Amino acid sequence: MRTDDIHSMSEHRANLTDHLRQIQETGRPKIITQNGKAAAVVLSPAKYDELMQKAEFSNDIQAIKKSINEVNANKGKEAKSALRAIAKKHGLDLKR
Repeated sequence: MRTDDIHSMSEHRANLTDHLRQIQETGRPKIITQNGKAAAVVLSPAKYDELMQKAEFSNDIQAIKKSINEVNANKGKEAKSALRAIAKKHGLDLKR
């Protein structure tokens, strides 16, 4: 983050087109301040998508680690009994 990527709300409003061009060209976000405090972050759609993919990946890794810990602590169930419990809970018939 560079200091020239931080702008007040009024400056951002006055230079919106230029700021959007800079965001697209550099890939760096802009920090928008209000009353001297960070109020918003403006970033390109591509950077937003990249950030969301990383967040989703991190959530997936955390879920996998949790599952591994549960298996190691013998908290898991056999797949058949787990599927039967889910089907029963939702009123589903597993017979074909």
